[in-house]
Amino acid sequence: MGSRQGFRSKATLTSLRQISEMTPTDFAIAILIFALYNVIVFCTFWWDKDAARNGEWRISESTLLGLAFLGGTPGAVIGQRVLRHKTRKEPFRSILRAICITHGVCLVVALLLLICPDAARLLAVALSSLV
Repeated sequence: MGSRQGFRSKATLTSLRQISEMTPTDFAIAILIFALYNVIVFCTFWWDKDAARNGEWRISESTLLGLAFLGGTPGAVIGQRVLRHKTRKEPFRSILRAICITHGVCLVVALLLLICPDAARLLAVALSSLV
C-alpha cells in the first residue's frame, strides 16, 4: 500500500507542476477554449428553453448538468439567469449550485498554484496523506 500512495503523490505532483508551469500562450489558449465551451453551454440552455416554449424535444437535465460539471458552469449559470430557465426546478438548482461551489474551490487551488509554485508540492503531500 505504501508504494501505491507514493505513486499517487508523484502523479498528483506532476499534474500540479504542469498547471503551475503553463506559458502565457498555453494560458490564453486554455481561456479561449473555456470561453468557447461556455458559449456552447449557454446556447444549449437557450435551445432547451426554446424547445420548452414550443413543446418540442427537450435536452435532459442530466445532460445540462453534465455540461456544467465539465467546465460549463459560467455558461450554465448565465443561461439559467438570463433565460430564466430551470430557476425553480429542484434538485437541478441545488446540483448546479454544488457544481459551482466545486468549481470555485478548484479555481482557488489553481490560482494558488499559479501564484505560489511551491504550493503544488505542499498540496501533493497533503493529498497523499489523506489517501
